[in-house]
Amino acid sequence: MSASTIPWWGKAYELALYTTPDGSGSPGAILTSSAWEPEALRMTFDISQSAIPSPWWFADICVYNMNDSSVANVLVNAQWVILKAGYQSTGAQTIWSGPVLQVLYEREDVVDYKVTFHCLATDPKTSRALNFNVGKQIRQAQVVAAMAGLKGYQLTTPVPSQLNDQKYIRGKTFFGTPDKYFGQIADSNYMQWFKTPQGVGIGHLDAPSNTPDIVYSSPLPINWQGAAPSNTTSYTIMGSPQQNDCGVDFEVLLDPRLIVKLPPLLVRIDNTIIRQITLPFPQSSFVMPLDADNSYVVAAVRHVGDTRGNIWASQVKGYSRAYTQGALRGIFLTGKT
Repeated sequence: MSASTIPWWGKAYELALYTTPDGSGSPGAILTSSAWEPEALRMTFDISQSAIPSPWWFADICVYNMNDSSVANVLVNAQWVILKAGYQSTGAQTIWSGPVLQVLYEREDVVDYKVTFHCLATDPKTSRALNFNVGKQIRQAQVVAAMAGLKGYQLTTPVPSQLNDQKYIRGKTFFGTPDKYFGQIADSNYMQWFKTPQGVGIGHLDAPSNTPDIVYSSPLPINWQGAAPSNTTSYTIMGSPQQNDCGVDFEVLLDPRLIVKLPPLLVRIDNTIIRQITLPFPQSSFVMPLDADNSYVVAAVRHVGDTRGNIWASQVKGYSRAYTQGALRGIFLTGKT
């Protein structure tokens, strides 16, 4: 049997391994499958993207029991990996492309040999540090542009125009890692910043419109007699979404469309029960109300999967639009709406 006939079951993946530090040239090895293979190579992945609370993106990709010596040599010397994953019905799409920070080798459960690619979005070994002086009245936009010119800190979006209005009233020396200065500038302007494999994102997490980019719903019953399903809705929510302090946490079948970016993705949850947060007792703290349209900004995503496992999933931390527009600017810090 070449492919699964059960929707959302058969897996499709491709792991391309490069021995060049920037992923240039042809891959040294490609591990791929898009067929129904109960005894296929075992590979696991855990991809984390976030704008809140951490600016760092990580990936752990594990390959088990590789007995091809030529491929094994590429595994231990890999410096860049591109992972595509998905279901046979939708095809594999890229969920990680970035540098390898460490290649870890170990034996697990006595008989299994495992190679782990521990990846960080920007390899600190290739990132340059700051060492320059500026005069008074220089704009924060100019400082961000100067930092973005360094290797490993290119911006994924244009410099926010708001930073043109913010000036340093005195001369200043910038020395050391750019991370702390991106953090200081973002905090002082109620922005977020994060490091992706493609560069640095800095800006507001406000959704650009009220129209959701993706709509999710729980799977329909087999004997569904209602209106025909919408072609624009993904019926892939697993379990019950959980209300958090500032929005909703929910899980869907692996969806490579879910990414953290600027401007941010806006997702809507339809026809699905959302479990309310459990308030602390005896004192109840302020909790951001759920969005009236059940639309949430994607602030963090985690993709997890195992080629020998049953489910590949994307776990989402969604923040309400009221939170991203208000609380990140300090409006709700008093606990009052």
